[in-house]
Amino acid sequence: KKGRHIRREKIEEKQEEIQEIVEEQIVETENKEIIPGMSLLQTSHEFVVQSAQAFSEEAGLPRLLDHINNGIIKETNADGGAILLVDDFDDVIAVKSFTGDFPPPYKLPEDVPHKIVRVETNFRFAQFTLNDNIFGQVVKSGIPELITNPIEDSRLYQNEPEDFLKLGSYIIIPMKLQDTVIGVIALARNHEHEVFSEYDFEAAKVLTDFACGAIKSVYSFQEVVEHADLTREAEIAGKLQVTLHPKLLPSIPGLSLGSFYNTSEGVCGDYYDVLPSRVDRISFILADVAGKGM
Repeated sequence: KKGRHIRREKIEEKQEEIQEIVEEQIVETENKEIIPGMSLLQTSHEFVVQSAQAFSEEAGLPRLLDHINNGIIKETNADGGAILLVDDFDDVIAVKSFTGDFPPPYKLPEDVPHKIVRVETNFRFAQFTLNDNIFGQVVKSGIPELITNPIEDSRLYQNEPEDFLKLGSYIIIPMKLQDTVIGVIALARNHEHEVFSEYDFEAAKVLTDFACGAIKSVYSFQEVVEHADLTREAEIAGKLQVTLHPKLLPSIPGLSLGSFYNTSEGVCGDYYDVLPSRVDRISFILADVAGKGM
């Protein structure tokens, strides 16, 4: 009950932080002449509301990313969109949300047949390095890109010869948390449709700012919950550890024994015991165990 109470308090604190983010970003957005009316403000507000709902859901972040992706596709009249997030451990960027038609601007693997379903499946589960593709290059530069002439752009690759693979126009926006790029939002229009305009580009950037605020709140909440879980586990482990230590040290003729044990947190890696196994044999045990968990 205590754990649930603490978690509820943390959720309420995060919801208050989210509301502050919404208010700050609405003020900033209202100052941008690029936004006529309330459409983008409403979509942006929905991003942040969805992030609050994501706290209590196991698949909250993937669902939030899908909601953001669909919202930006709708507001920019894109044919398809994807959200790719950086994996710091593997130094790659991976697709986390994908929907619609998105002609791949990268070279398809040789073993992928040029069939719509197979190409979409390849992109849906794709990972890219940060060097030899447009997604990774936007992550490294941190600069938004509006691409309206893909054939002349050396960073894009034209797969041939099927019509559905022909490159159209693209918007690729870096997703930043403070000064760190955590991924990109990528939008595409088919070659047979009108290219993205500057208005679409600016709208996508505004919506991406709101999306990053929503994602940041989820990341922060996950860190709070993770820390709470670790603290709770450490408390349980600490209580267990106390039961493993001797309550009283044995009385040994001709020998004076004492011990002092003081942890900086609930549990530490030290273990000790004194075992008089026979009249003429005593075992002294002192161990340092790696890790802080159960």
